[in-house]
Amino acid sequence: MQNTLRNPTFRHLFAAQIVALLGTGLATVALGPVAVLRIWPAQDIRDLAHDHPDLPPDHPHLTNHAPRHSHAFVIDDIHPRWPRAA
Repeated sequence: MQNTLRNPTFRHLFAAQIVALLGTGLATVALGPVAVLRIWPAQDIRDLAHDHPDLPPDHPHLTNHAPRHSHAFVIDDIHPRWPRAA
């Protein structure tokens, strides 16, 4: 390994690879949030109207809400998928 690093051509190519890897990593970190802010909808709706046709009428979630209701939506056991726009 020491003999390889003494070779100037190898050393320059190795340094170029390190610089390229660091550059692409920094570009990803810098441009990732910019892409998210451009793609994510600005007027994202927090409370989504939805219903639960698969839950029985006496389910605790439905005793606290009407059959068709809206609340801050999270993905959990009762809400496994994001609801489709009605």
